[in-house]
Amino acid sequence: MFLQTLLRRNPRFVEAAVELHQAGRIPANSCVLDLDAIQVNTVGLCGEAHRLGLSVYAMTKQIGRAPSALAAMTFGGVDGFVAVDMPCAGRGGCSCRTPSRARSAVVGARIR
Repeated sequence: MFLQTLLRRNPRFVEAAVELHQAGRIPANSCVLDLDAIQVNTVGLCGEAHRLGLSVYAMTKQIGRAPSALAAMTFGGVDGFVAVDMPCAGRGGCSCRTPSRARSAVVGARIR
């Protein structure tokens, strides 16, 4: 869906991903993220939001909850993270309804 845009904007990223895949260096069920682009985009987004007096909270599920991507967004100036399911709940607020059997674990979780 976004391949043509990605090819136009960041062809070297696509080339690197293909090379890594063909060399067998990307494990199954993995995604490849451009951490530099994530950080640069976060800087731009947060800069404008903060100029307008807004806060920026990133969704972690869409990027596979990758710690390195979260770090890139943190360095880029994101104000926090939101969780949309239980695996994300230890990283910030959860926007979904917490299952009754998981509530005690979530309430007692230490938010990072």
